[in-house]
Parts: sequence; C-alpha cells; structure tokens
Amino acid sequence: AMRRLAEAYDDVPVTVDDPLAATGSADPVTPLPAGPEGVAALDASLRRRVGSNNAATDELAKNVRERCRFMSLTPVQRHAVPLALAGRDVIASAATGSGKTAAYLIPALATMLADDEDDTAGNEDEDEALRALQALRQDE
Repeated sequence: AMRRLAEAYDDVPVTVDDPLAATGSADPVTPLPAGPEGVAALDASLRRRVGSNNAATDELAKNVRERCRFMSLTPVQRHAVPLALAGRDVIASAATGSGKTAAYLIPALATMLADDEDDTAGNEDEDEALRALQALRQDE
C-alpha cells in the first residue's frame, strides 16, 4: 500500500547540532511530536510564546490549522520550530517542499508578536501582523 507523503517524511533522518545544549549553556530543546499531536503541540507552543489571549495569536494558529491545512509537521518543522522559539539560531538543509519556509516563518511571526506584547508603547506591530495574517486568509 502506498503511504501518505506526511508519513514518509517521518522516516527522513534528522541531525541536530545544538552547541548551547551540548556545552550546558542552555537546556536541550525537545522536537515537536509527529502526526496531529505535533500540530496541537505547535499551537500550544505558539500560545506560550506569544500569549493565549491575543487576537494575533489566534489568527496565526488559525492560519496554521486552516489555511496551511497542517495535518502533521515535517521533520524540519518538528525540529526547527522549537529551537527557533527557544531563541536558537537555526540553519536547516532539507529537500525542496520539506517545509523549511514555514519552519522559519512561524517562529519569526510568533517572536515578532511576543516582542510586541512586551512593548508597552503600543500595538502597531501586532496590528500589522494581524492584518497580514487576515489578508493571507482572504486570499484563499
């Protein structure tokens, strides 16, 4: 029987070098789980990073679930997203179509939104991010 592409991705070997964890300078980062559990864990990670009572967080999570139709995460996403959300620099090498763009952009948007939460001067960045995410949804 032919396996789904998402299931075949789970067999792709992944090597992670985390010098901060290796030297004890930082705690090791656990990858997100495979399958639908990984998408749920990504949603929870985004809410922890940005804040759960935030319209932009809801919009980002909705884009991941509905517009991007994530049913599971690819290995590069499962490993890179938690590292990026933990503040690590990420360099990923993977095949075209393996999810590298989302692996970089989802944490970047979450970090931008979280940084805006820390900014008491105003919500201009959050408003811009929210408009951008809503515009993506309207493109469907």
